[in-house]
Amino acid sequence: MKAFGNRTEHSVGEILRGWGAEYSRTHAMTLQQRRVMQTLAECRTAALGGHLEKCDQCGHERPAYDSCGDRHCPTCQGKLARAWLAKRLEDVLNTPYFHCIFTIPEEFNPLVAYNQRVIYEILFRATVRALRSLARQRLGAELGIVAVLHTWGQTLWPHPHIHCIVTGGGLSFDRLRWVSTGPEFLFDVFELSRAFRKRFCGLLRQAKLQFAGEAAGLADAAAFKALLAGQEKRDWVVHSKKPVRGPRQVLEYISRYTHRVAISNRRILDVAADGAVRFEYKDWRDQDRRDRPRSKEMTLGAVEFIGRFLRHVLPCGFRKVRSYGLLAGRDKARKLAVCRALLGEVEAPATVEAVLPPPGEDPRCCPCCGHGPMRPMVHLHPVRGPPVVLPYQNRSETCAA
Repeated sequence: MKAFGNRTEHSVGEILRGWGAEYSRTHAMTLQQRRVMQTLAECRTAALGGHLEKCDQCGHERPAYDSCGDRHCPTCQGKLARAWLAKRLEDVLNTPYFHCIFTIPEEFNPLVAYNQRVIYEILFRATVRALRSLARQRLGAELGIVAVLHTWGQTLWPHPHIHCIVTGGGLSFDRLRWVSTGPEFLFDVFELSRAFRKRFCGLLRQAKLQFAGEAAGLADAAAFKALLAGQEKRDWVVHSKKPVRGPRQVLEYISRYTHRVAISNRRILDVAADGAVRFEYKDWRDQDRRDRPRSKEMTLGAVEFIGRFLRHVLPCGFRKVRSYGLLAGRDKARKLAVCRALLGEVEAPATVEAVLPPPGEDPRCCPCCGHGPMRPMVHLHPVRGPPVVLPYQNRSETCAA
């Protein structure tokens, strides 16, 4: 653990190392959840190996262990976000961008637990089809869309939703004109909500689903039909934020969402010896005078915390960040070149360093004297020990945490 001022930084890996075995004895897990738990527990420990560093000035030595690189690990996401953004700099166009959020009603959450891959795919398809259908009807053009799946709320409770960064206009289908949506609005949010609701419910009605756990009652065709009928009658909410312009603002928006995980280490305020985990969250239902959510604290037992965290482990190989329209396809470079010819080049191309904050304290600087650089001296081989998580015991891969 690292100390920052009067606060000690705790990590998800620390909690998994301390209480992962207890959780695995009392809860069913999928193979993917078990693998992620083991990987995150070993991140930056002797189990992965590393090297021994030595300061050039004072001779201080310390071990530097390797990272796991898993996409669910809050410790490893900063580096991955920088690499991803570096590849996306050339895709930014000289146009406003809108941030849209597509959320499904919480009544579908019991279905998600045992049908993650199916429902997350439907969520992506319904979102993009709703946007592209309105672009076709209202603009006669093709949009550029970056869509990112999030499955959690601030308290780690299930809350599946899609964040979309959408160009404020599109390239006409004959590729001769740029058709703008206007400076203030993308589409009518009520019309967009209805389009999203129609497509999501239609796709869900055709899907092959498993009905287990809290959703077991929906195995009855009449009950499932009643659920969909009830949700199709209510108003769904698609939130569209004000547009942002320029590469810096666009990439700031994208970087906030692409490599975020269910909870970051900095939000974990304390891990007590008895397993009580205290963390910070934002309450969007309690806002201040500037419409900003108030920061609050919550305390959960370590086993409950692990269970909530594992609910957001994605199926193996599932892509949570996807590009569509102008930002996808074999002719992507050609489409972007035409857009730039119509819109003009971006005035001040951004760099990753200009957009993202610095990664924090320089890992090369000696923590003892604060001056000398730390130089790798000796390679440290992985130290294998007993697994943090108990052996998998013949449990269904479709079980949720």
